[in-house]
Amino acid sequence: MTSKAQVINCKAAVLWKEGTPLTVENITVDPPQEGEVRVRMVSAGLCASDAHFIWGWETDIILDFEGNPIVLGHEGAGVVESVGPGVTSVSVGDHVILLWTPDCGQCALCSHPKTNLCLSDDFVSVMYHKNKETRLKINGKPLLSFTGTATFSEYSVVRETQIAKVNPKANLKSACVIGCAVGTGYGSAVNIAKVHPGSKCAVWGLGAIGLSALLGCKQAGAETIIGVDINSDKESIAKQFGCTRFINPKTLGKN
Repeated sequence: MTSKAQVINCKAAVLWKEGTPLTVENITVDPPQEGEVRVRMVSAGLCASDAHFIWGWETDIILDFEGNPIVLGHEGAGVVESVGPGVTSVSVGDHVILLWTPDCGQCALCSHPKTNLCLSDDFVSVMYHKNKETRLKINGKPLLSFTGTATFSEYSVVRETQIAKVNPKANLKSACVIGCAVGTGYGSAVNIAKVHPGSKCAVWGLGAIGLSALLGCKQAGAETIIGVDINSDKESIAKQFGCTRFINPKTLGKN
């Protein structure tokens, strides 16, 4: 059963102003319209791109929230709760991950083998839906969706071009990182650095992106994969992802 025609009441972590803490609020989520999908979120990842706005750090991502509160989050995994007219790639009940950048599959960049920065939308326009509407609201007023995904909400409405169906056996509690961290790290090794069999590689910083880069190096056949991090506790998991030698700069030369 779906609640396709109903407004959903749920909770979300809301950013009222850059540089201020998130607050958990009661919000409403409208039904999906044409070409849109409403998702019940199972998990969400916290990326530095989200944290920069919470902490108020300078970033190369320039967004104008126009005085509106916003729901951050662009790494998410969940279950399709309802779909709008014209949606064909997913159905109610499908397990999905959310994508921070749209993929129309038709524009020049989506069709090009070297890039996927879709021309259909940009960072600013995806915060809104058609006619600058918002599907999320708080106290009846507009609530923006960061990168069009707003994964820090229990429910979110996204464009069909920002969703991908995954194997129902996939663990939705951890699949959220595929939408950003895994693709960024793995792609950096395989598509940008073009690691090849026999390569000698080093990866600095072994968070979700760094671990994914290690995996990319391993899958590409690298001979030596050095993982560098100031937290020695990461050595064990780094080696599970393909690291052949771990270095902590803080302890280098002390042993």
